[in-house]
Amino acid sequence: MAHVRRLLWMAIGAAAAVGAFFVLFPTLDLAVSRLAYRSPPGEFVLPRYGALLLSRLVSISCGLAVIGALVLLVANRVVGRPILRGIDGPRLVLILLTFLVGPGLIVNSTLKRYWGRARPIEIRQFGGEAQFSRAAVPATQCPRNCSFPSGDAAAAFAFAAVGVATGSSLVVGAALVVGVAVSAVRVLSGAHFVSDVAFSALLSLLTIAVLDRLLLRRPRAAAGRRGSPGRVAQPSSA
Repeated sequence: MAHVRRLLWMAIGAAAAVGAFFVLFPTLDLAVSRLAYRSPPGEFVLPRYGALLLSRLVSISCGLAVIGALVLLVANRVVGRPILRGIDGPRLVLILLTFLVGPGLIVNSTLKRYWGRARPIEIRQFGGEAQFSRAAVPATQCPRNCSFPSGDAAAAFAFAAVGVATGSSLVVGAALVVGVAVSAVRVLSGAHFVSDVAFSALLSLLTIAVLDRLLLRRPRAAAGRRGSPGRVAQPSSA
C-alpha cells in the first residue's frame, strides 16, 4: 500500500507545481490555449461536440462508480462480509465520498458555480466577449458553470480512489493517465485552461489523500494501539 500512496502524493505534487506555475505566470494559460486555436477559421482544434460527448461519458462513468460503491456497501452489510475480497466498508466509503466531495461538492457545486472565470472560448482573445482572468483568483466574467476548475477532469482523476481502495498502483496509474487524457481534450477544445485541469487534479487527489487518512490509516493505527499489550508491572521484592 505504501507504493500506492507514494504514487498518489507524487501526482499531488506534480499537480500543485503545475497549478502554482500557471498562477504565477498567467499568460502561459493564454499561450497554450492559443496553440490549440486556429484563426481562421476561428475555432479550437478539437470540435465542441467531441468534448461534449466525452463529458457525458465521464458523467456516466462517475455515476456507475457511485452506484457500484453503494450497491457493494449495502451487499456487504446484508451478507456480513466483503463481497469482493479486501474491499470492505471503509474502502467503499472512500470511493463514494471521493466522487461526492471532490468533483461533486467542491468542484461542480461550489467553485464552478461561484468562481466566475470565463472559459477560453468565451474570452476576447478567442472570439468571445469576456475578459481573461488568472486561475485561483475569483472573477466576475462568468455567471455559472464556469471554467475554474474542470468538472470532467476532476471526475476523471477521482477514479484514482479505486486504486487506493484496492491497493493497486496500476489502477492509480491508469486513472492518472485517463485524467491527463480528459484534461487534454478539454484544453484542446477550448473548454478549459491548463490551470483549470491542474487544479482539478489537485483537488480530487487531495480529497483521496484526506479520506485515505481518515478512513483507512487512522482507524487501523487506533486499532493497533488498542490491541498492543500493556506493560505488566513486576512485583517488588520485600
